[in-house]
Amino acid sequence: MRNLIRKAVVTLIVIDVLFALVLLAMKFLIPSEGDEESDRVALATIMAGRELVSRSQAFEGGTCLAVASGVVLDLRHAKLHPDGAELEVRAVMSGVSIVVPKHVSVLVERNEIAGSVVNRTKP
Repeated sequence: MRNLIRKAVVTLIVIDVLFALVLLAMKFLIPSEGDEESDRVALATIMAGRELVSRSQAFEGGTCLAVASGVVLDLRHAKLHPDGAELEVRAVMSGVSIVVPKHVSVLVERNEIAGSVVNRTKP
């Protein structure tokens, strides 16, 4: 029995190390693009946190990938593109908060697995 427990613990440690190595590789292979002035962003955070306060003059949207991390995208100081903006968000074991001005309406199309999406804007 003791030998079985030892094998199980070693197996879990190996899996944990392999998972961490995969995440570390992803961190260097998937670039994050965009800054506070960018009209389009491609945010990628892996095992880290990221906060971006946008001051874009015509924010169009972009993508956000969060893996084992947290992201805050604050759009309260950005001006939206006249045609609107679309942001595709993917979160794995992560939290993503998108903060918009009170007058902005948000349409959420979602497909979550073992997670949740909360839209706190008022229609």
